[in-house]
Amino acid sequence: MKDTKPTIAEVLSRLVDGAPVVSFAKDLEGRYLFISQAALRLFGVESAALVGKTDREFFGPEAADRFLREDAIVIAERRPVEVLEKVPVGGKERTSWTTKFPLLDERGEPFGVGAISLDVTDREEARQRLEQSEERLRSVVDFTPAAYLLLDPELGHFVDANAAAAALFECSRDELLTFDPLSVSPPLQADGRPTKEVALDHIAAAMRGERRDFAWTHQTVTGRPFPCRVWLDRLDRDGRSAVRAFIIDERALAEARSEALRQRQITEQTQRLARVGGWALEFATGAIDATPQVHALLGSAVPISTLEQAAAHLTPASRETLTRGLEAAQRGESFDFELELSGDDVAPGMRWVRLVGDVQLEGERPVRLVGWLQDISARRELEERLRHASKMDAVGQLAGGVAHDFNNMLGAILNSTALLRHQVAALTPDIDESLKTIELAAGQAANLTRALLIFSRKEPVRRVPVRLDSVVRDAVAILEHTIDRRIVIERLGPAEPVTVEADPSQLKNVLINLGINARDAMPDGGRLLVATHLVELSAEGARRIDAELRAGWWVRLDVSDTGVGMPAEVLAHVFEPFFTTKEVGKGTGLGLATVYATVREHDGVVKVESEVGRGTTFSVWLPRSGASEQVTMETTKPSAPATGRVLLVDDEPLMRRATGRLLEALGFEVRLAEDGTDAEAMLKGWLEADVVLLDLMMPGPSPEETFAALRRVKPGVPIVLCSGYAPEDVAARLLSEPKVTHLQKPFNRAQLAEAIALVRR
Repeated sequence: MKDTKPTIAEVLSRLVDGAPVVSFAKDLEGRYLFISQAALRLFGVESAALVGKTDREFFGPEAADRFLREDAIVIAERRPVEVLEKVPVGGKERTSWTTKFPLLDERGEPFGVGAISLDVTDREEARQRLEQSEERLRSVVDFTPAAYLLLDPELGHFVDANAAAAALFECSRDELLTFDPLSVSPPLQADGRPTKEVALDHIAAAMRGERRDFAWTHQTVTGRPFPCRVWLDRLDRDGRSAVRAFIIDERALAEARSEALRQRQITEQTQRLARVGGWALEFATGAIDATPQVHALLGSAVPISTLEQAAAHLTPASRETLTRGLEAAQRGESFDFELELSGDDVAPGMRWVRLVGDVQLEGERPVRLVGWLQDISARRELEERLRHASKMDAVGQLAGGVAHDFNNMLGAILNSTALLRHQVAALTPDIDESLKTIELAAGQAANLTRALLIFSRKEPVRRVPVRLDSVVRDAVAILEHTIDRRIVIERLGPAEPVTVEADPSQLKNVLINLGINARDAMPDGGRLLVATHLVELSAEGARRIDAELRAGWWVRLDVSDTGVGMPAEVLAHVFEPFFTTKEVGKGTGLGLATVYATVREHDGVVKVESEVGRGTTFSVWLPRSGASEQVTMETTKPSAPATGRVLLVDDEPLMRRATGRLLEALGFEVRLAEDGTDAEAMLKGWLEADVVLLDLMMPGPSPEETFAALRRVKPGVPIVLCSGYAPEDVAARLLSEPKVTHLQKPFNRAQLAEAIALVRR
């Protein structure tokens, strides 16, 4: 039988071609002399195609140059070289672990380079992925707030730890890696068991693959014990098993829980104070999920579980606004708008809310609307009050200017009438009646201008501590004699007297105006109740009543009637000047406007509640005073001197002539000046003047400049400040000077004489 045993050459050829490595040889010029069949698996080309070719022809210049540099080292140093090479194959890079060695002839001279190359691309990519995974894990471990430790039971100490572990045990990381669990634990645990026994049990369980979670007592390297929570499991890596531990300090955990609770309380308190709550709306179902704050704001009776139920509690206009906002939200747009509430189910005081919403998407599809709701009723009310106050101030400025000019005219009329009475020796009944009519009409007009000045806050207010019950008693006494006897007036008050800082006459006028308003609302008779209450308000309670009120003690004066009441459209304008529902000739429309202005001037507020057919209640809120009532002693009025010299300074010709003639009728020598500059020049030439009557509202130099100029010309000259109204700051400064008094226009003969006599004393 023929021997079929392969030759050595055949065995070597099959060994080389069947091996999973590429074998090749190159000459000194880099041409391939031989390459195994594995080249087909690695490079995708037949080995015969590579023989006689160079690296540059197959792999490009960059890779070829790198390969030649490696070959040169092998040839020059005549030693094997191992390299991890990147080989471009089909537009991609493969990784090969290549061992290159010199090929020597019989003389020991190199004639080429031999190599064995193993494709390690898959292994290298797996290694890189593992390194990246370990790097990510390392980052997580290093930055986690929990302490991390890795224990090698065979070595008997920790082999890894993070910064949190080093901080927990109060040492460096390198120092911690020299310890074992027993080194950083006390001998006994909190339950009295030996630490070593319990620790070995937990470690053995973890090495068996169990996961342990238990309370433990560790200690720092300085010996300070602390309670903690420990989680153990087994970690297999590089053919070895270790015990992995995560440790959380119970003190830090308790502090974190306490801080979380504190933050939650702060959030809840902030939401309560801001009157805000969160909500979410599912587009698919229309279901609303709202926080308890939203329910608390709207009231438990308001159904807010669905969009339809919530929309039912809005005004029609706000419902349309909400619909437009939701349509925009379904297109992915956010919204922020204010809605007005309506209905009996809304919580007391709730009228306006701010609704803010943002869209949550799944992909590009809007699925949910989330946001917050805030009660802005107080802000809207304040804005409305500011607009109203601005309008009232504008009207007040106009009213003050009108009253000033009107007072001058009335002064001229009254003074001329008084002069006529003095000049006519024997008045016929008809003339006397005519003069009385003039005086009565001028007096009523003066009262009207006084009301205008009070409304415009230009009527001087002289506030003193006064007992409110005495003011109420006097006002009620006047009302009992002036209103219909079919109206029954009742008074209610606190057990103890209540004192407020007020101008008694102006406060009395407030009550009389409210009483007259009530009288007109009860043409067929009824009941008028004047009740005084002492109320202590919290900050929240004060805010709910009016933005102007503050926490503290307040006096509430209620004037209630059983009259016809007022509809909402009348209530909205009730304090505006010249607004009246009375017939022409039966009211000026200034009564309630004066009440409003007077109460505001006394640092209070006035509120009104009314319902058609069920009467009206006006509530005047005034700050309580702790001072005792001032008692004014009656004094004898000074009598006017028979003679004297008076310099009268007034820019209004009619008033200047009429007052001058009245002064002459009283027996004074009079000189007239039309402004401050004229008065200064006239006084320089008439230093004998005994008194100056100075109008405070004139063109030219200011009242203070004129006053100072006159006192420079004649120091200490008595001055009567005379005006339809006086700016409070100016009047207060000038009245603080010696020998100065104030005379309010319009004035009569007796008031003029008394003022001059008073300032000359």
